Amino acid sequence: MQAQNFMRVEEVAQELGISKSHAYKVIHKLNAELREKGLSDHFRAGQS
Repeated sequence: MQAQNFMRVEEVAQELGISKSHAYKVIHKLNAELREKGLSDHFRAGQS
């Protein structure tokens, strides 16, 4: 079995103890910070 290298928004919400809608905002903010640093988006919100 291959290791999972992503988390679904539900898993992010559960891990951080926040709502799904807030988890989407966190993921969006992380993506913006990565783009500012010239890195590609490593965090994707939505379905895989």
